[in-house]
Amino acid sequence: MASAQVTSGRWEGATIVVLEIGYTGNHSDRGTTQSVSDALKQYVGSTYTVKYHANGGNGSMNDQKFDMDSTVPLYGNRFTRTGYQFSGWNTKKDGSGTQYSDYNPIYNIANAGEVVDLYAQWTPNTYTVYFYSGGTGSGGGSSRSFTYDQAQNLPNPADVGISSINGTFTSWNTEYDGSGTSYQAGQSVKNLTADEYGSIYLYAQWKTTHTVHFRAYNATPEYFEDQRVADGDSATKPTDPVRPGFVFRGWTTGNSDDSSLYDFSTPVTEDVWLYALWDSYPYTIHYDANGGTGTMPDQNVASDPSVNTATLKSNEFNYNGRVFTGWNTKRDGTGTAYKENTSYAKLNITAANQIITLYAQWTTAKVKTIDAVTVKCAYSACYPVLPNEVKIHLSDGSTVVENVDWNKDQLDAIIDKGQSGLHLGDVFYIDSTSIVGFLNQRIRAKIVASDTIAPSLQGLDTVAARTNDTSFDTMYGINAIDDNDGDVTRNIKVSGNFDISKTGDYQLTYTVKDAAGNEATGNRTIHVTDDNIATITFNPNGGIGSMSPQTVTTDGSYQIFRSTKFTRVHYNLESWNTKADGSGKRYNAYGDWLENSDVPSNGKITLYAQWEHATYTVMFYPNLPNDSGIGIVNSQNIKYDEYEKLAGNTCMDPGYTFIGWNTEKDGSGTSYSDEQQVKNIYDKYGYSITLYAQWKANKYTVQFNANGGTGTMPSQTLTYDKNERLNRSTFKAPAGKMITGWNTKADGTGTGYDYCAPVKNLLTSGSITLYAWYSPIRYSSISVQTPPKKPRIRQAKRSIRQDLWYLRYRTMAILCNYQGASTRFLSRT
Repeated sequence: MASAQVTSGRWEGATIVVLEIGYTGNHSDRGTTQSVSDALKQYVGSTYTVKYHANGGNGSMNDQKFDMDSTVPLYGNRFTRTGYQFSGWNTKKDGSGTQYSDYNPIYNIANAGEVVDLYAQWTPNTYTVYFYSGGTGSGGGSSRSFTYDQAQNLPNPADVGISSINGTFTSWNTEYDGSGTSYQAGQSVKNLTADEYGSIYLYAQWKTTHTVHFRAYNATPEYFEDQRVADGDSATKPTDPVRPGFVFRGWTTGNSDDSSLYDFSTPVTEDVWLYALWDSYPYTIHYDANGGTGTMPDQNVASDPSVNTATLKSNEFNYNGRVFTGWNTKRDGTGTAYKENTSYAKLNITAANQIITLYAQWTTAKVKTIDAVTVKCAYSACYPVLPNEVKIHLSDGSTVVENVDWNKDQLDAIIDKGQSGLHLGDVFYIDSTSIVGFLNQRIRAKIVASDTIAPSLQGLDTVAARTNDTSFDTMYGINAIDDNDGDVTRNIKVSGNFDISKTGDYQLTYTVKDAAGNEATGNRTIHVTDDNIATITFNPNGGIGSMSPQTVTTDGSYQIFRSTKFTRVHYNLESWNTKADGSGKRYNAYGDWLENSDVPSNGKITLYAQWEHATYTVMFYPNLPNDSGIGIVNSQNIKYDEYEKLAGNTCMDPGYTFIGWNTEKDGSGTSYSDEQQVKNIYDKYGYSITLYAQWKANKYTVQFNANGGTGTMPSQTLTYDKNERLNRSTFKAPAGKMITGWNTKADGTGTGYDYCAPVKNLLTSGSITLYAWYSPIRYSSISVQTPPKKPRIRQAKRSIRQDLWYLRYRTMAILCNYQGASTRFLSRT
């Protein structure tokens, strides 16, 4: 058999350099020549093969055979790869070989019989992540580009223009409401989508932020700090504030010094205000006589949560021929001076248990004079306010101020007398009981019943004036009334710049004094304008009181109707009208403006008060008998002088029926039916009335069933909430049995009641059936005497006396509530 082998050269068309052909078998020839084409076709073949590889993708493709010397396109790619786009073929996996496109025409890219491996080349998809704010945040719309299979860190909200005033960022989420997939800011993510040019939307999620306010007003310096804390998180304990003389104890939400300390592990769910708690240093005050004689115990000042205040003791030392003038931190008086019996908070305490020495200060001077004390009080109701200190002048020219106490009985007597009214000029005196440091000195205070009430300025509402109206008076519409002097308008003084020739707003100050010197001050704006001016006269139209006229502009640019001074009993001002009967032009009671068309040519207009009925309030109280029903306090506003139906009752109480209203809880007042038409039922003060619901206990019926016995028994009517005994049975018990009670069910599985026992509230209303319940008779003997004498009955080792009745040869004994025992009904023929 012949075989052929190409030993050199390359087939590039129809020639080959060397082709050796040999034989196998018993042939002696070395070889023979043959055409290249025939030899190749016979021994090598005329095709080559392309094998396709997914190279990371998925799917399969058949091999493709190519004829030599033919141009044929490659197969189209059928592989897929998630997150990637096919970009061509390559003879190397890593793309470093020869590149071919999809459907690329190829020509003799291999020798006949060879196999060419082509590897799919892939390009990762790119997609866009858009960032938006969810919940309480704002901003957003920025985006970042991502590449498939390449990790990238997500940004913080601030990096993409997103923020929240009252929220703390918690995460990104694929859903606006946070119900999707969550990611953290800074988290490395990839492959959020596999789509080329796909879009992913991430929404910032926020946790509500609360503010924790820390305040230490007494700290040095004052301490203010605010923390923003996410809902449910805990606040961080800040640096302790500092306060001289005090130890910081902690923070509290309370308003008192004994409030509990705040627990910083507490979840914050709302804004919190925390205040510093302090404990002052305990210290000791040592009093030194400084040349005087006698002793004074040290004063121990305990720790206090709010102040380190000490009330210094009154001097107990003596110094012959000298007067005590106070305490000082230095013996020679050059230190800090303090008064006796006075509270001080700044004693320069810097450490716990510190000892402060105060030295008595002495002078050889004598008391020369004590300043007089004169106090005015209102003659209509005198409540003298006496000074706590008096000024004492000494013989050496020095002056000291000391605390003084006054005779309380004398003060109370003046106050009591002042309740009934004093006369102007009445004089009283109150004596001092002690002056600190001057035990033998006394002073008397003079109390004068005086006019202490300032006049009342009226008409200070803004007014308008026409430019160059020389007739305009800045006192226009202004008056002053004093409780004692009457009309004191003549005493009013006007100050401030005003020029009627120039438009503008001028604020003038009006000051008035009464004869006693009491002063009142008020301001008014005068609007000077070129616009038309109207003068409004206000008519009470059934009301009482007085109002001065008011000038206003007619274009509405500058006018506010002044507050009404009119009143009308049981009425409120509803509006103003150009006609008394309300048929003219209507204006709101306050803040309205005139229209030119409503103002007569003379510029004067009268507005009539329009009144509407005021209302009084009817309060409805449930007044439930057992407080077990349904009822709330209700109210109704009813106009004065008009009939109106009372609101219907909405309350209920089981076992009771509503029967009406009454002005007294117990029904002893005035009664009203439900939804009654009423008029002016207010109380003596005229503003309101209280009505109490009235209730009647329901009646209900008890039906009796013999339940195996015989005979009849009439029904019994009982009253709700009342203890009542059930009637004695008139049924005949079955032979050998006696009645022992009642039951709500015939088989005894319901609620049981003892025979002749008191019962209460079996029903709220309606009827109920009770079934007789029987037990075998158990008694040893009955001793019978002729009625009406009482027999002796022996039963279960007990004896009882009870009346016996004889009816048709039947003896019956009724035993009810004997010594706490269960009720028994004995029957025997």
